[in-house]
Amino acid sequence: MTLAEYLALPWTIRGRAIRDAAGEPAYYVVSIDELPGFSVVGDTRVEALAELELGLRVYLDGVLAAGFAPEVPQPALLASELANREALQAS
Repeated sequence: MTLAEYLALPWTIRGRAIRDAAGEPAYYVVSIDELPGFSVVGDTRVEALAELELGLRVYLDGVLAAGFAPEVPQPALLASELANREALQAS
């Protein structure tokens, strides 16, 4: 896969606001479930998401340049598939 193909994958993105106990303004941490340890920080949600876009590009470029293949998102299991779980286990 190319860098562009990896960037286009449906990554599972999680974000949360962190508030300082002293009442300081929040900052935001955004991570990707499929890439343990990968996270970015921004003063605002928009800034954190912009950092995520840049950080993911740099991270994946480095991993690919080193000859590794990063973990990729797996399709989500849909509730409608649960009725067919016996068929899923057999495959």
